[in-house]
Amino acid sequence: MAATPPPLAAADRDAVLRLLAEASPLGPEWGSLKEDQRLDTDLGLDSLALTELAVRLEERFGHAPATLEGLRTVGDCLLLAAGQMPEVATAEAPEEPSPWLDAVRARPARALSLPDAPNLPLVMLRQLRRAPSRPLLADNGRILTARAFWIQAVALALHLRRRLGSGQRVGIMLPASSAACVAWLAVLLAGQTPVMLNWTTGPRNLGHCLRLAGVRHILSARALLDRLEGSGLREAAEEAGAAWLPLEDTAASLSPCLRLEAACRALLSLAGLEGCAVPRELSRPAAILFTSGSSAAPKGVPLSHDNILANCRDVAAILALDSHDAMLAMLPPFHTLGLTGNIVLPLCFGVPVVFHANPTEGARLDAVCRRWRPTLLVAAPTFLDGMLRQARPGDLASLRVAFVGAEACPQRLYDDFARLSGGGLLCEGYGVTECSPVISLNLPTDARTGTIGQPLPSVRTAIVSVQEPRQRLAAGETGLLLVRGPNVFGGYLGQGSDGGPASPFLHLDGEDWYCTGDLVRADSDGHMTFAGRRERFVKLGGEMISLPQMEAVLGRHFMAPAGQEGPVLAVDALEEEGQTVLVLFTTLPLEREQANAVLREEGLSALYMLRRVRRLAALPLLGSGKVDYRSLRALAMQEGQGV
Repeated sequence: MAATPPPLAAADRDAVLRLLAEASPLGPEWGSLKEDQRLDTDLGLDSLALTELAVRLEERFGHAPATLEGLRTVGDCLLLAAGQMPEVATAEAPEEPSPWLDAVRARPARALSLPDAPNLPLVMLRQLRRAPSRPLLADNGRILTARAFWIQAVALALHLRRRLGSGQRVGIMLPASSAACVAWLAVLLAGQTPVMLNWTTGPRNLGHCLRLAGVRHILSARALLDRLEGSGLREAAEEAGAAWLPLEDTAASLSPCLRLEAACRALLSLAGLEGCAVPRELSRPAAILFTSGSSAAPKGVPLSHDNILANCRDVAAILALDSHDAMLAMLPPFHTLGLTGNIVLPLCFGVPVVFHANPTEGARLDAVCRRWRPTLLVAAPTFLDGMLRQARPGDLASLRVAFVGAEACPQRLYDDFARLSGGGLLCEGYGVTECSPVISLNLPTDARTGTIGQPLPSVRTAIVSVQEPRQRLAAGETGLLLVRGPNVFGGYLGQGSDGGPASPFLHLDGEDWYCTGDLVRADSDGHMTFAGRRERFVKLGGEMISLPQMEAVLGRHFMAPAGQEGPVLAVDALEEEGQTVLVLFTTLPLEREQANAVLREEGLSALYMLRRVRRLAALPLLGSGKVDYRSLRALAMQEGQGV
């Protein structure tokens, strides 16, 4: 950072500091920010929030960073605003294609199928046995064959079982990587339960998750722990009674005898003696994940082997995967789509995977794609957008299908992906953590822009009235989405106990259905369109007011300026002096009268009346790219009333 403050006018400097304060989930006062404060550890900005911050700075001051790695401190943001931020040299991935799959692709493609087995480790073992020498995992230029991956997982499992015993719940805090695959499978092979932990959730939520799941040990990596230094996460874990187990230290501590035993057990199991590596008794949950906590404390979601396998079997029924396919994986395994889509699914099918740990590094992801030539991609639209914006001709030419979810996918991404991939298909889907996660998907043979597709083969859905008595609705009517199927979890951790979460299941037609809390409508062919969250209703004057409906109406009239990405407005209900009032949070220069006039023009009742408008430089977002309403409410409480 520069030794002297950058030459910014006082008003511009204040604008940068205010923007940083608003982007930070920790809620600092903008006037208290110092140039040497780090954006990650001191301000709590995760990779997605950093992406949004860079966009806001570019919009205001006209300067874009050469790479997000250059934005590390408050001072870097001030330098960027002044146009004096030096370019950061980055290590570009080699552009020459890797030969890692040349031998495989030289042979005729064969269809991939899912082996029959009662649990995930056995499905994977039986798949790996079909081609143990085939390249399976790649990251940072390193390649693991199926055999090497299995041996590593067995070795770590033996170590964990002897050090911790069986029946434990073991935390895993790792980015998308080969190491995450090894750690997750090893915990299961050790007779323990993997608990997937989110490093972007903040110290308070992390402590809550650890206590809720009873985690006493956390597998992580020193590089990630170094990044978290000063964030409060390490201290929060220790206060919750959890010890950190860096994988680098664990690997170094494995004795020669244990390594030899692991190799023998792994090779014997690959030869057919499955009991040498897979214990008879496995943890019933294949993983415990947590909800995002956007409007309440995160809830623990145990997913069984059958839950996740149901999603994999549905994929086998509707998608034609073959031996020439490979996947580019970027989603963190604490996200259920990252765990199922980027780890479990490819391992169960034997699809090679190349990992990149940071989903916001669009240019680097493009370079990885050019070098490793994957054919499949699973991503959130925000992360795919970063790739598309920075892709050079030929970078994405190997991709034939990309699957996106977790947020709405704009038409522009469909068009750009088709153009840059040379005709590849973009398929949007929908799911929730509690459903392992996929509920519906647009198929490559019948993809309809703007919809979230049709339910998977094993999934049953019902769209019912929001209020009691529940009644099924006709095609075209918007209602509450209920789900039944083998992918649906059995209930939250602590459900039914004092202070525990309420049951998410509703009784309909003599059956229990999982209530997603989401509003959808379906056309006559069963393609569904997402319409918002039920929980975001408020009762005013005896009428149920839909906050998502207000957002949708306003969003059609007030759009983001060219070049600005992400949500630009959100509506929430706040309590003021004992009354519930509707507040519009927006990055746009809107007046309350303008917004209310649009609501009237669209035919909404007088109860749909905004009482406040709060102008923000950026809306706080979760790691998935969705609006973080908890942070909005906290911001409103901290800063008082709005315009």
